[in-house]
Amino acid sequence: AGKFFRPLGMAYVSAISVSLLVAVTVTPAMCMALLHTTRSTAKREPLVVRMLRRAYSWMLPVFLRFRLGTTALSAVLVAAAMAAIPYLGGEFMPDFREANFVVFMSGKPDASLVESVRAGRHVAQRLQEIDGVVSVAQQIGRADLSEDTWGPNISEVWIVIDEDADYDAVLHDIRETLDDVPGYVFQVKQFLRERMDEVLTGTTADVVVRVVGPDLTVLRSQANTIAEAIEGIDGVSDLRAEQQVQVPQVEVLLRPKETAEYAFSVGGLNREIQTLLKGRPVGQVYEQDRVFDVVVRAHPDVRSNPNELGRMLVESPNKEMIPLDAVAQVSFVEMPNIINREGANRRFLVTCNAEGRDVAGVVRDIEAKLTPIRDAIPDGYYIELGGEH
Repeated sequence: AGKFFRPLGMAYVSAISVSLLVAVTVTPAMCMALLHTTRSTAKREPLVVRMLRRAYSWMLPVFLRFRLGTTALSAVLVAAAMAAIPYLGGEFMPDFREANFVVFMSGKPDASLVESVRAGRHVAQRLQEIDGVVSVAQQIGRADLSEDTWGPNISEVWIVIDEDADYDAVLHDIRETLDDVPGYVFQVKQFLRERMDEVLTGTTADVVVRVVGPDLTVLRSQANTIAEAIEGIDGVSDLRAEQQVQVPQVEVLLRPKETAEYAFSVGGLNREIQTLLKGRPVGQVYEQDRVFDVVVRAHPDVRSNPNELGRMLVESPNKEMIPLDAVAQVSFVEMPNIINREGANRRFLVTCNAEGRDVAGVVRDIEAKLTPIRDAIPDGYYIELGGEH
């Protein structure tokens, strides 16, 4: 975002500066040279012009009489303005104060669609009780061809408030209401700003702390440490560490010796196991202008029970029917529900918004909190800041 908009900002500042220079040098000289014979056709000047001319004719002699004082005062004002620059803060996008909000609602990764619907109705009912809220809607998960690859535990809650309502009071009530909802984390943003941030920075938050490294357990621990460290910073709101849980999965490990004894090829046997567990498309069905794949796979009772899966018969190249557990070890294991990567490296995200302060000021405080964590982080791991700043 900075690389894209910095040239635009420089072009704008340059254009304004050159315009000011032309206005105080070239334009008066050209008027003197070209308009000295021009006579006004109006019999009487407008009232606004007469008032400005009268004020100017009174002020100009005063400033000319005290030239040194005027110059010194102007220099002091310019110096004061320059000295105030480090305290102005910095923010890429302004606060649009629009009447539409997007609330990013995230539950536990293993939450079902039914639970998301129940929680969404509860949240909507509480939000509609706030004075100034006009309507509330919820989108759960994603559509078939959506660009948002979310599960049913992720929702977007759209809130429309009355344009005549007290903006700050309604926003404060919305945040307080969402803080009382257990089991979910929320991020509240204006609709336009949230969409622009998502396009420009890849996230829906102002500030993103990335923890990158090989081991998920270490990444999760470091992310929680970072979230605890920056939680008390003034201006940090909607703080959220990326959610990841251990979920049960079926693990099938082939035993090379037994696989070779029955003349199985590892690739062929793996394909058969994947067909049993994940399924294999074998055709398509068309219904009401929609296409559905026809998938062959094992019965759900078999796929969810390692013992039943181990007794499934697979055909060897010698045309023998062999139970799967004769050539493989089938068991339930705990595995992460999702593994996110950037640049071929595993990463965890800690995100937050800046509320009541500029983003640059919040980031400076976060950097100060991250310094001791960076010094103590294990080898092979690193922390970087991203987002709007």
